[in-house]
Amino acid sequence: MKRIELAAGWGQISRGAALTLSIILGLSGLKAVAETAEKAAEGPVSDDVRRWVADLGSDQYAVREEATERLIDAGRYAIADLAAAARGDDLEVTARAITILGASLRSEDDLTEDAAVDSLMKVADARVSASADMANDALGKIQGARRDRAIAALQRLGAIVVQPNENDLNQFGYIPAMFNGPQISFGGRWHGDRSKLALLKRIPDLQRVSFYGVSLVEDDLPLLSGFSDLKQIDLFGCKLSGEAVQKLAREYPKTTVNVHAGTAKLGVAANSVGNETVCMISTVEPHSAADQAGLIAGDLILKFGDQPISDFKTLTAVIGARQAGEKVTIEVRRNSETFKKEVTLGSWR
Repeated sequence: MKRIELAAGWGQISRGAALTLSIILGLSGLKAVAETAEKAAEGPVSDDVRRWVADLGSDQYAVREEATERLIDAGRYAIADLAAAARGDDLEVTARAITILGASLRSEDDLTEDAAVDSLMKVADARVSASADMANDALGKIQGARRDRAIAALQRLGAIVVQPNENDLNQFGYIPAMFNGPQISFGGRWHGDRSKLALLKRIPDLQRVSFYGVSLVEDDLPLLSGFSDLKQIDLFGCKLSGEAVQKLAREYPKTTVNVHAGTAKLGVAANSVGNETVCMISTVEPHSAADQAGLIAGDLILKFGDQPISDFKTLTAVIGARQAGEKVTIEVRRNSETFKKEVTLGSWR
């Protein structure tokens, strides 16, 4: 059998043993390569990032340019250091840091984009005129597109979005003039997970958000915080605790917070008529409980069970106390005729 000579003093081993040793060494090499790739995927080390940030203020243009390129490639791993540098006194460093953060706003990675936005907003709020102006300019260039992408993504996942001046009533019913910004509804069509609700934070002009039968927990409340224009929050069948709802109401003392613990859904949009104490159906959702009971647009709802109905708010309140599957008698006026309809309430899911 052919022998293979190793290093002096090792003696001789067979071809098979040599092959086994080669495989072991090969696997060790692959493991080392994999570990190196894993470390690279984790991003640059902090010392490198800090050195590149310092190089943004170098006297040499080539050094500044190379540092800029490396920090752009570093993505979210460099954002914290860049945000600190942007608030410094060196205008060259400030300008480059904000330019790099602005480039991160166009990242396909949501974590990088969100981190860059948060950092630029903090710089903009720092009241240091030069850096704040540049940060606001960077945010202004991207936030419109960022907002539109978020809305489109939510719609693909089943959220219903109503923009100002649209004639789409959907689950919102009558759209009063008080809303001049986006209204977003999460109901039976929604098939996104909780992480996708974070897209709401990219829609700063959100004015109304509604959840119908979507389970929420207290940990989800931060997703609903920080909206300066939010006018109404609807929580129907969301199973939030009373303490969580009170916490939300304290954050938005001027916002209408509608909470209905029940899971029932009638499936109508309605509004009050003039000064009359009645509630007129404006639309009926196809295949809903109202549709199956024969209710039509133009019907006036006079009573829901034993409860007189004076407006749409009263109607939604009494429905919100019910559960899906319950049967209820509704008193209706159609033209000059008054009659009763038995309805089996549907569900938001």
